[in-house]
Amino acid sequence: MPHSMPETDTRNTTSYIKGVAILCVISAHYISNYAFNFYMKWLTEYAVTIISVFFVISGYGIYYSLERRFQKQGARTGRVLLRFAYDRAIGFYPLYWGALITIGIFMPGFGNYDNYFPHDFTTVLMWLGIPVVRFFAFWFLTSILQCYYVAPLLFFVLKKYGLAIYAALALAILIGTLGVTSIFAFNLFGRLHLPVIDQPLVFFYKGYFLGNIVLFTFGMMIVPLSKVMGKWLKGWPQLIASFVLFAALIYGLRFPDTLIFRSSFYFMPLFLISSALFCMTAIVTNPRLPFSFFFAPMGRHSYTVYLYHYQFMALLAYLGLISKGIIDGITDGWWIGNLVALAAVPLLLIICAGLDRADSLLRWRVNRYMDRKLPAI
Repeated sequence: MPHSMPETDTRNTTSYIKGVAILCVISAHYISNYAFNFYMKWLTEYAVTIISVFFVISGYGIYYSLERRFQKQGARTGRVLLRFAYDRAIGFYPLYWGALITIGIFMPGFGNYDNYFPHDFTTVLMWLGIPVVRFFAFWFLTSILQCYYVAPLLFFVLKKYGLAIYAALALAILIGTLGVTSIFAFNLFGRLHLPVIDQPLVFFYKGYFLGNIVLFTFGMMIVPLSKVMGKWLKGWPQLIASFVLFAALIYGLRFPDTLIFRSSFYFMPLFLISSALFCMTAIVTNPRLPFSFFFAPMGRHSYTVYLYHYQFMALLAYLGLISKGIIDGITDGWWIGNLVALAAVPLLLIICAGLDRADSLLRWRVNRYMDRKLPAI
């Protein structure tokens, strides 16, 4: 495998990318909550756009996960899929439920939180993480669950029919999602005199229908594609060029009309491709990156950091260490709050690492019991 690398060799790179991305996300969320005017002027939509790399890298990781499972001697399709679903669920729900509970404790009234306690069917679906109902603070999580649902089907197509057919499928998905997005973006319901329906935002990423699925589909293609194209994509020049394109499109998608009229619509397909290209060049290049001692662990615990950073910020505000203000030079002492928030990030990482450790112990105990009911594959 001269031009692609095993997952273990690239794990530090993928963790690093996720670490940088999650730090950007929590920074944007911090500023949006505690310096709203500054956020609206300079940082609107950056966080949600940067999250694209999580979908791509998740596809890359899930490919390896499914491949390992099916390579085991005596593996049966039904049992492998059942175990895959079980492992995804037990890795998802305990920390997710803990976040839903604690966000109500630390941030009462956040997002009309009281409406999310189980009292009707819709609320139950939200607590179950069903990807048709989402709590807006954790929208990414139900979006990634959508990807997990289709992952086995994508894997089967890739393994059975090869890279060429899979690439054609990925292109068809991109074109199909572009068509559905066009119906909403250009109000074709009204123009064609069709019944108008509400836009189901739960299936849209950055206003693009199933954009998360497109990114995930590209991510699952990285391993076989790197065997074919790795030698052309490997290297710092390629990595820097792909990052510049990725960053430029992040800026261009901040608002619908940042560059030209409806620029976010026209550039979104290119952005989805650029996200996958950036992740792929980083993976095949596998460079030595600065401050890996911090960003890689941040990436490894990114799921927990994403779930609990709101509560952590609220705790800092409750202790009086940070306060709501406008970062425009008017509010006295805003630099102090920012420095405190920045200095507290390692503490957030330590807390989340501890939560992950506790979650791992819980999973270990549950698995010991479940292995008797659900044989290990």
